[in-house]
Amino acid sequence: MEKKVLILEDNDKTAALISQLLQECGSSVKIYIEKDIERAYALVMQNRIHLFIIDIILDISRPGDTSGIRFIESVRSIAKYKYTPVIFITSLQDPEIYAYRELHCYGYIEKPFAVEQVKKLLTEALNCNIAGQDDCVLHFRKDGILYPIQCNEIIYAQSTNHTICFYLTNGTEFKISYKTCKQILEEAECDDLIQCNRGAIVNRKYISNIDIANGVITLRGNIKVDIGIKYRTKFIEALQW
Repeated sequence: MEKKVLILEDNDKTAALISQLLQECGSSVKIYIEKDIERAYALVMQNRIHLFIIDIILDISRPGDTSGIRFIESVRSIAKYKYTPVIFITSLQDPEIYAYRELHCYGYIEKPFAVEQVKKLLTEALNCNIAGQDDCVLHFRKDGILYPIQCNEIIYAQSTNHTICFYLTNGTEFKISYKTCKQILEEAECDDLIQCNRGAIVNRKYISNIDIANGVITLRGNIKVDIGIKYRTKFIEALQW
């Protein structure tokens, strides 16, 4: 899976070096580099960021600036980023206890930094399994009511005639119109949900058997779902994430 990384750093050379090291870590990464907090926050809302690399001091003209920490405080208030790894770039030691205890900081890049140590830290962070993914929730408005659906309660979803039906672990069904499988996956941002044919999404947690030769998935309750020929390669790759 491609990991999205946000580097919030006011020094171009530092940002470029970290970007280069990220690309050498062996993972597929898409890197966003920003200096401006407002633009960075917009990126956070528009995408699912898997790793934050944040300079604590973003405005050297302000004595005692710790705007990078303030940025992460705001990010941590967003449910989907409650456990996302954060690495701070700093030459300061004072914020260390606060950042570790309150912001669940994954690690530090200390200026001046040793390249190999930084690369090791980045590799570990990229491979970190983010806790709390079970908290992923889809929200749908239907008949004026907002319905939340926990992603870990979806066994599979089937799209037919512009309507998607979600089959849930409690035995109920929920239907929503004019949503595509692609839109559902983008909104859910949950690795457990995988598209297996043009109109179906399955939850890997509830797969009991996969017959690749015949292109059939068996889910909990002996539910059978076809694997589309055009989707087989991507489906198999997704299972290995």
